Amino acid sequence: MSATSFATYKPLTVKKETVLQMIGIPDRQKSLWDAIYEGFSIGVLDKLVDVMGVEKKTISTAIELSSTTLHRRRKLGVLSREESDKLYRVAEIYQAAIDLFEGDVKEASAWMFKPAYALGDRKPIDSVNTVAESDAVLTLLRRLDQGVGV
Repeated sequence: MSATSFATYKPLTVKKETVLQMIGIPDRQKSLWDAIYEGFSIGVLDKLVDVMGVEKKTISTAIELSSTTLHRRRKLGVLSREESDKLYRVAEIYQAAIDLFEGDVKEASAWMFKPAYALGDRKPIDSVNTVAESDAVLTLLRRLDQGVGV
């Protein structure tokens, strides 16, 4: 093989869209922070529901959004800062689960709804309401990815 072949070789890389990209959440720090601060469009919630293949009530419950508040948010067109932050955490955890299961969205979704011993027998989807909870889920995912016992 000649030296020029190495210089011209370009490996075929297929970049899959992340959950954040699919649902319209910026993945850059400042633009992400600004988007959370201003409140995500209600469409972001709808897209996450579609991507995860769950009912709206499931995600609404996870981010502590009652049906009456959801109805008000639909009229306004945006979620509050707190709701947006929690929705971001759901998407971030779901992406980490997809990464753990090597792109298998069915397995990642199933994992989100199974009680985990390391989370005090709570489901990962129910552990997004505080930073401490979501950090615990992300730590668990990292440990599982590294093969560390939990």
